[in-house]
Amino acid sequence: MNIMGCDIHVMVEKKSKGNLGWDTYLRKNEGFHYQVGRCYELFAILADVRNDFDIVAIDDPRGIPEDASATYLEYVEEWNPECHSHSFITLAELQKYDWSGHPECDYFVNDQIPELEQLAEKHGCTADDIRIVFFFDH
Repeated sequence: MNIMGCDIHVMVEKKSKGNLGWDTYLRKNEGFHYQVGRCYELFAILADVRNDFDIVAIDDPRGIPEDASATYLEYVEEWNPECHSHSFITLAELQKYDWSGHPECDYFVNDQIPELEQLAEKHGCTADDIRIVFFFDH
């Protein structure tokens, strides 16, 4: 039996000055894409995807945000029709989630979230002004 894997595609957006929409944040050495690896426990937490763990997700997939950056929308178009379970989550929501009991996600909690916090601080943003936008493929 051949079971296909599932991967996540993540970009970071920050609210543009004057609240005129969202801009894709360019990450040094990786461009627009954030490499978060293939961790089904993380997928379950972020969007209830591949949730064979009975984990309480932050939310079900919310769809592509209406105000998504042009860069993200172009990337989604490149992956159509292979992408599914589109969603977005703010830094504030990531900070609020109870990550205890999910050691498989330690790299995300200890590396990725602090990097988003540093981005917010650097740009004088609140945690609601930074978000990850993402989808999954199979």
